[in-house]
Amino acid sequence: MRTCAALVMLLALPTLATAQDRTPPPASGLTLERIHNDFVVAPDFKITDVDGRTGNLVGVSVGMLQQDTFFVGGAGYWLANGSENDFEMMYGGLTLGWNFRPEHRVQFGARGLLGFGRATLGTDVNGLAFDGRNNRGRVDPRVAATQRTRRVGVEEDFFLAEPEVTFGARLTDHLGLNIGAGYRFTGFVDNLDDRLNGATGTISLQLRLP
Repeated sequence: MRTCAALVMLLALPTLATAQDRTPPPASGLTLERIHNDFVVAPDFKITDVDGRTGNLVGVSVGMLQQDTFFVGGAGYWLANGSENDFEMMYGGLTLGWNFRPEHRVQFGARGLLGFGRATLGTDVNGLAFDGRNNRGRVDPRVAATQRTRRVGVEEDFFLAEPEVTFGARLTDHLGLNIGAGYRFTGFVDNLDDRLNGATGTISLQLRLP
């Protein structure tokens, strides 16, 4: 009987070893979380200084918000209260942003726009005017020319960098409100010099589309 029992045990050892190999490993304690990559559309409104005047810029930024932290996309703006041939501006380009408190509903961060634009500003030009008439209204070639000033529009393309700090709040899972303050630096300008530089204040409504 002991010999039979020993034989049974020897035959059963491979089966027991196989069963142990198939035993699932213990849980490691890791938790898998979903990575949030949302498509964002944000209508923007900017108040800015342009050539010493208050400009109202409207526009929109679109892009991807990765893990509620890093934003990459593009934006474009145009001057809503401009006047033809005297006070016009539009610009756009690449936009990058970073949120420093992605896990909180109230967040702060930084954002920057790098791109190109076009503007038209009024410029006073002095010149001589020959009207060829004397004080009686008669044509007289001996009448001296008079100095006159006229207003002309100067149009120019420019390169810009517009960094800003942002403060925002997540109202819902798909809706947020952002406020920003920054400054627009322009370059590669020939005639308008630094008249296109200016401080900016931004308010935008952020729509998340997962």
